[in-house]
Amino acid sequence: MKKIVVFLFLPLLLLSCQKEEINQITVPNYGQDGKYILEPVPGLLGNVKITIWPAFNADEAKILVENRLDIPIGYIIRDLDDLSFAYFIDSYIPGKGDSEKYGTKIPLNETVYIKLIAYNSTLSYGLIQAIEGLGLDFWQSISDYRDNLRQEYEGQLILEP
Repeated sequence: MKKIVVFLFLPLLLLSCQKEEINQITVPNYGQDGKYILEPVPGLLGNVKITIWPAFNADEAKILVENRLDIPIGYIIRDLDDLSFAYFIDSYIPGKGDSEKYGTKIPLNETVYIKLIAYNSTLSYGLIQAIEGLGLDFWQSISDYRDNLRQEYEGQLILEP
């Protein structure tokens, strides 16, 4: 009887331990100027448009994030193999606002980690500044303020050459 229970329980245990599938987005080169555009995508906070110039000039890349939502958002793009290395980060973009940043070149045809979060409208910019002012990693500390998050997206991004 015990053997039957073990044989029935083991497959259920193995099925429940499967790793959750990660969303992976491949973005083709948009045109001659080396621009990559991630148009609003269902499941990727819907109304957020991201434009990336992975080699804007000899030393850096550029990103433009257009928040078309009525609520504030934040984002981070990190190296998938070394999550302590961030290509781009902006922890607070106001509703209907834009963020233009310059940063380290993003490698083409390699997978990078992207995380976007939408805040409840009650989260203040002051709280975010306080977290960062204390020298804490905002993206690790935000888990302590989960009730201030409306939606969260994590995935992998590949820029095709």
